[in-house]
Amino acid sequence: MPAAEVLAQADTWRRRPGQVIMTAVALDHLDARQMFTSLRQYFTDQITESIAPSDSSNSMVITAPAPKLVEFATLLRELDRQGAGAFRRFETGEFPPSQAVAMVRSYLDQLEGGDVEEPKRAPSLDCRDRVAVMLAPNENAILVYAVTSALDRIAELLLQTR
Repeated sequence: MPAAEVLAQADTWRRRPGQVIMTAVALDHLDARQMFTSLRQYFTDQITESIAPSDSSNSMVITAPAPKLVEFATLLRELDRQGAGAFRRFETGEFPPSQAVAMVRSYLDQLEGGDVEEPKRAPSLDCRDRVAVMLAPNENAILVYAVTSALDRIAELLLQTR
């Protein structure tokens, strides 16, 4: 199924956890092989999940249960729009991962709106659309994609909550 069609019907697909679908997500700015190296660890069910770079184009071929496929296809599209960056996995300890995601997103919203005073020594996160945050599947962790300075600042923020 084309990625555009999957994403256009994202709400419908999210409500179908038992349905496994496949799509290819074309990448304009990111390297599919590098993305594969970063993301393959999150596709652990060898029967219903796979991710691979396409040999004939710079795209990622994803097979997964519909809700997971929608999340990763959305993530790849957003990351590709943003350009270069890196992934980092953050353990949330006893702090619920969904709350950690919400906290990071709220912090980024405040930065974007100018409501947060950044410490002079810390790298600035000047815009939410440079950062992607999501739950790490089946783990007590979150997955963040951003430039290194943003990842370092998010790490500081998460440490403050422990």
